[in-house]
Amino acid sequence: MKNYKQLGNKYVKMKKGRTTAIIVTNILAIALVTFFWVYRTASFNGQINQILQYTGNYHAVFENLSENQIKILKEDPRIIALGENRSGTASIIEGTKGTLQSSTVILVTYKDPKKMKEITKDIARSLRIDEDDYYLNKALQSTIEIYGGNNLSTILLTILIVSVAITAIYNILNISVLERVREFGRIRAIGATPTQVRRIIFREASMYALVSIPIGIILGFVLPYLFLPIIGLSDVAKNIQITTGIIIGSAVVGIISIYISSFLPARKTQNISPMEAIRITEKLKTNKKKKKRKEHKWAEKAFGITGKIASQDMESNIGQTRKTLVSITLLVILFVSIAYITSSFDPLQAVTKTIKSDYLLVDERLSINDGFSDETLEEVKNIEGIKEVKGLKYESKYHLSFDSGVIDELYLNQDYMFEYQKEWLNRTGEYPAYIFIFPYSDEMLEECNEYLLEGSMDIEKLKSGNYVIVEYTYGFFSEDISLDNYPLKVGDEIELIPLTIEGNSLEELSNYPKLEIVALIEEVPYYLHENNPLYPMMIVSEETFNKLSNRKNYSQIYINLAEDADRTYVENQLNEIATSKGSWEVVSFRKVIEDIEKAAHTTVYILYIFGTVIFLISISSIANSISTNILTRTTQYGILRAVGLNEKNLRKMMLIEGFLFSAKGGIWGIIVGSIVGIFWFAIMAANGAYIKFMIPWLQILLIFVVTILCGMLITLIPFNRLKKTSIIESIRDIEQ
Repeated sequence: MKNYKQLGNKYVKMKKGRTTAIIVTNILAIALVTFFWVYRTASFNGQINQILQYTGNYHAVFENLSENQIKILKEDPRIIALGENRSGTASIIEGTKGTLQSSTVILVTYKDPKKMKEITKDIARSLRIDEDDYYLNKALQSTIEIYGGNNLSTILLTILIVSVAITAIYNILNISVLERVREFGRIRAIGATPTQVRRIIFREASMYALVSIPIGIILGFVLPYLFLPIIGLSDVAKNIQITTGIIIGSAVVGIISIYISSFLPARKTQNISPMEAIRITEKLKTNKKKKKRKEHKWAEKAFGITGKIASQDMESNIGQTRKTLVSITLLVILFVSIAYITSSFDPLQAVTKTIKSDYLLVDERLSINDGFSDETLEEVKNIEGIKEVKGLKYESKYHLSFDSGVIDELYLNQDYMFEYQKEWLNRTGEYPAYIFIFPYSDEMLEECNEYLLEGSMDIEKLKSGNYVIVEYTYGFFSEDISLDNYPLKVGDEIELIPLTIEGNSLEELSNYPKLEIVALIEEVPYYLHENNPLYPMMIVSEETFNKLSNRKNYSQIYINLAEDADRTYVENQLNEIATSKGSWEVVSFRKVIEDIEKAAHTTVYILYIFGTVIFLISISSIANSISTNILTRTTQYGILRAVGLNEKNLRKMMLIEGFLFSAKGGIWGIIVGSIVGIFWFAIMAANGAYIKFMIPWLQILLIFVVTILCGMLITLIPFNRLKKTSIIESIRDIEQ
């Protein structure tokens, strides 16, 4: 042997079982972290791609640029593509940097979409252009802000997963070092310095890192390709990217975990004198004086003197006991917090209140076409199996005009305005809020009672004059600014301003109708399919609507089936009607519900996949912790056996100790996990997730029972080893 560091190589090769356990635990921990980041990135990229397909492949738009300003854009290294659109509307970019000569509207794509807001503002400053001459892809920006990684929900889950991974690596490496205190004492006795002992430990850690980190990272990239398609996430799997950020991040987590896990026990080991290390019978046992604790009395009452001894034994190596409890607690915290979210998922909340029929017939080009005539309504009614058909009209030429001084205090950004709105604002000093007005039948008005906030649903009054029901909670500037920010109340009279565009100039129509508010409601039951929720919606009677609008056709048709209807036949007939018109579409709400349920189940599957991997990692770490905690007291158990403790009572003592470990860790895990779960729920609810708070009593009970059973079964591993050791060998503390 040329130097002491070779002892590290020798130990790794000789202790194949221990080495395999350490490497497998490290691989799983690193693979878990990598898998999580890969899935999160792929999911985010998929959402971005969907937005870009819908809005056009651009991140920002610049208008009214000179040739020199366009040249500056071409040379900006942060931009990967430029495009042009002379009509001023968004479209997919064709062409790349360097192909553009001049244009009235410049569409830009950046290398890093997450920084689109900062980059756009920086470019605008460098080009010296006004805010009116540029704007962002708002839908894309909103998606990035919600799902781009800065939300607390993602940060919380990341912290939990990384914490469990680090704890698992720390526990198994820490145990590996502390089990060999006597060995290191002998090395010190023949002349090794504390530094050389530390180098031996670090040499072993380096070998573990060289093997486990690359394999863990590779596994973390491979597993999503295998598992995501199985649970119906093929689209997410297509967006998986091998990025240096994920590789470096996972490697850093692995390196820090492995070396810190080796450094801390190495420092403890080198501080023990050689003779003390050789004589030690209970590894690194604390010198702290044992305190009389109430749980000892409780354990004695519950399990007799055997329970008291087991409870006291847990304190003989308080440091290791705490590490074991932390491992159990972290595992339970993770599962309990996941249980709170999965049990609170209520994805159907997004649609059940808005589902008013079995099918919906819509026109994808409603803004261009005239909608559905009475003849179409009759054609649909005549299909065998259809019980009820309702048509919905709308009018969108009217606006509410608000004083700009009031709006400025809350939010006023001209990025949200059309040109005619800007012109009206400049002319009058008031902001014209775009609104939808829907005529409701008596039956539809009755349904509004379910959403009533203020006022009364007096149908006869609504039909007798110019009265209106206002949806009180929808915004028209951003999700944060809604009609409830303004002093609208029952009894107020609102003036509807009809504005339109003729050519490029604003035409102000005559005859401003006035409507009195008779009720405020939380939500409009019937509205345009996929309507923009930023526009306020109002309801009037059919009689009042005919005074406000000349529209005769319906914007969409609600269709309900009879109980004995042949759904397949009806759906085929509806699709034939829709296909004949080209732009018509049949929306099946059963299919919508199935898709939502599938998405919810997929989310639950993903959470529990992470949970299962974490369980496998943690249970290995916990098994090592409990086993080591027991085996370090071999001499103590040998003495107890020598004075009459039989095998049955020894097993009982071990099982009680496993129970106490698991129960204490489980209780703390449930308490902290519930706090984390409630906090997580609050974050998701604040971000608009469709969840309904539920305390997962059954899941918590199941987690607690499984934790206790696992803890008790784990103690049988060291028990089987101890019972095979003779009493004399145990008292001499001869390591096997």
